[in-house]
Amino acid sequence: MKYITTKEIPAGGVDQRFQAPDNTAGEIVNMRLDSTGFGWINDRGFEPFIDDNTRSTSLAAPSDYSDLFVWDRHRGAELYVISKKGTELFYEVANNSGLASSLWKPQHTIAFNRTPSKPDDVGEQYVPFGRFCLILNGKDPMLKFWGRDRTEPFGFVQNTPTPEVLGPDPKYFEGTCEGSPPTTSTFPYNANDTIGGISFAAGSGTGLGDKGDDKASTYRYKISFITDTGSESPLSSYQEVAWINVNDGLTYAVFFQNLPMGPPGTVARRIYRTKNMGSLRGDLVNDVFFFVDQIDDNVSRNYYDVKPDQLLVVEAPDSAASVVINNSLKYGASWDGRMWLAGGQGTETKIIYSERGLPEQFGAFNNFDVGNKRGGSITALIPYYDNLIIFRELAIEVIRPAGNGTYVCTTLSSNIGTTASNAINNVQGKGLFFLSYDGIYAFSGGTIGGSQVSLVRISSTINREISRISKTALAKASAAYSDKEKEWWCIYPVDGETVATRSVVYHTVNDSWSFRNNFEDTDLMVYNSIATLPTGWFILAPRIKTASNTPIVGQNTSTPNGLQIWSARKSLGSSVVWQNIQGTNTIISTPERGAIMAQWQSAWFDFGNDTPNKRILAVEVEVLTHGHNEIELLSAVEYRSDDTSSGFRPTVFAPLYGTVNEDSLLAPATGPFDKSVAVLGTSKWGEARSTKVRWDVNTGLVGWYRFILKSRATFQVVSFQIHYAVSDNPTINIKAGERKVI
Repeated sequence: MKYITTKEIPAGGVDQRFQAPDNTAGEIVNMRLDSTGFGWINDRGFEPFIDDNTRSTSLAAPSDYSDLFVWDRHRGAELYVISKKGTELFYEVANNSGLASSLWKPQHTIAFNRTPSKPDDVGEQYVPFGRFCLILNGKDPMLKFWGRDRTEPFGFVQNTPTPEVLGPDPKYFEGTCEGSPPTTSTFPYNANDTIGGISFAAGSGTGLGDKGDDKASTYRYKISFITDTGSESPLSSYQEVAWINVNDGLTYAVFFQNLPMGPPGTVARRIYRTKNMGSLRGDLVNDVFFFVDQIDDNVSRNYYDVKPDQLLVVEAPDSAASVVINNSLKYGASWDGRMWLAGGQGTETKIIYSERGLPEQFGAFNNFDVGNKRGGSITALIPYYDNLIIFRELAIEVIRPAGNGTYVCTTLSSNIGTTASNAINNVQGKGLFFLSYDGIYAFSGGTIGGSQVSLVRISSTINREISRISKTALAKASAAYSDKEKEWWCIYPVDGETVATRSVVYHTVNDSWSFRNNFEDTDLMVYNSIATLPTGWFILAPRIKTASNTPIVGQNTSTPNGLQIWSARKSLGSSVVWQNIQGTNTIISTPERGAIMAQWQSAWFDFGNDTPNKRILAVEVEVLTHGHNEIELLSAVEYRSDDTSSGFRPTVFAPLYGTVNEDSLLAPATGPFDKSVAVLGTSKWGEARSTKVRWDVNTGLVGWYRFILKSRATFQVVSFQIHYAVSDNPTINIKAGERKVI
């Protein structure tokens, strides 16, 4: 019998294709690629974003968290983690700034009664623009969130009210009407505002109206609102005032009563009017409006216009300069100094954009409509360098500058699109990653300057996993990229489910894949949404495991407790145990629950020939030592899943094993031969070093073989070798005339 040892095979990423290369893995669960690409390590876990002792223990029931977003404001001085719990939109402070210490509480409400999203709905969308963050979902009012518990409605969704304007009564000053003032030679004379008004003597240079008897005076007024973003609302409809002068030389004041107040966020109101139109009321040539004054508040109710025509020099904005928008708009982006909005019911294929630097002011002609092209509804707006990428259900468009403040819209793909609006991210050095119906794609390159555009599917090695994705609930997918971890992590629903239940990770160090899923820990990956903190750590929004919020008496339910961080703490984070005891719900905080189970599974080996003629003798794995931590090896043959354990081995340097110089345990002892647990300040460790760990396997004669390395303790697999023996090729011997009856 011939004994053979394979060459040293590096431990690679996942490849689910049939007869995958030997240096790939059939599955990698809950591990990460070492930052230098030197093998796979399971040194990550979950910890609560907010410590348990800050949370209430008397809540009625655990809640789903979803629609997660991290907003870094003022260069990190304020860091907000925004999420949704039921119908409440809230934020938590993510740093220890003065904001956190002075206003500390676990959750700050942004808005109540937000519409819950359905399986085909992407939920809340977030668009940072300068000092505020736009929040929209296509159903509820759009919001401007400024941080520090300040929230205002976004945009102008209603017509500006027409002002109430009262003209003067010239006869009042002639003494020919009831209630005339006493005779006086002093002007102006302050009469009753609602009867006569205010008049000015000849030569005063103040006031409105043609001078002289029987002279007609006609003016039209409009008003607009100015918000705290500098944007101006559409001008109101006009209000007209007119009078006939009966006293040569007098001019008058025009009075505003109940001056309209703008929506929250209004910081000023502007008044516009025509010059005197005289008796030419129907003459549109004279219907030109000019700026009169700006009232720098949103509380004053009265105003007098006394500015003569010769001082009106600045024309009012055109009626097309600002128009009303609606709350059905669903997606947004900040690009090229403008706010871009699109999609939603009734505007499925329409894109509108604001004036530059004025995010709430949308011109009547600032829009595109891609409805004349194949591709379906718009599903996302993503800025990407010099482009604005428009994702649609079945197509991708791109908007780019065309000069002089104009833009051009062209098609990038007419057969690839997505509804996974929350699973689109810019991955450093790789391009724009997004999850589509048939795989994960990377878009790279620009559209100007001669650069070449590339759109490539990068998920061919995990097609077996991708084929499970629930296409009708693709909107529930969520993804985030961490440059610190060098990972793109995507969570998604599978097998007809309508919530995200599985996840895949792309490792940019060597362009490989792995998985992070439930694996002997049933509440590990129960998450709705994922984002990245500026520090590079992933943060996840958990989902409760129960289908009902009313368990029977005595039923216990464990679920993640609040937002969770994927961190180096290497634990299962914290959870809450919901106990319904005699009709009373209580929440018990359960802290750290041990380490996550992880595994690295090899590809299937036939050693060049799948005829059953090999006997696997041993597997030798190169690992990095991380203290006296034990890992288990399991074996399987002939594409069966009935794994057989070959026992546990410590990942220690062999000459030190069992000696006083062996590194202590970094976790509680699990076996009779385990070293004592390390004591901080007393125990000492050497640096991690490469060593070989061997398992004897001794299978029967097989054609295919694969192994699994599995542990909750920290281990780092680098490469491996398999020792096997080759026997004579077996043959099937059937006697002449004999046949098998089926």
